[in-house]
Amino acid sequence: MLELNFADKVRWLQKNFNPYSKRWYYDNKIRTEQIFSREAKKEELRQVKVLKEQEKKQNANRNKWIGEWIKQNYGCESSKLTIEQKKEVVNLISKGKIVKSTSLTK
Repeated sequence: MLELNFADKVRWLQKNFNPYSKRWYYDNKIRTEQIFSREAKKEELRQVKVLKEQEKKQNANRNKWIGEWIKQNYGCESSKLTIEQKKEVVNLISKGKIVKSTSLTK
């Protein structure tokens, strides 16, 4: 096959390009759909990443104030609690009795 330079390729495209042909229409349609689906996937991944970041921040804040609550009510770090005390704290958290705005006493 002959090697064509850029100008020859452009002339060939100008001569043979028909925007109304079915092949061009469907090729372009498929290409456009692929681009949109790729962009949609990227956007979805970006949103998932943002949600994970927000969840991490919320969990960090939640863990921080739960740690402060434990210090206030038990007088020590959460790592120094006994197993029974930890179970009690977990039960209080699961029941929703430890709330950030209130400071419950033991």
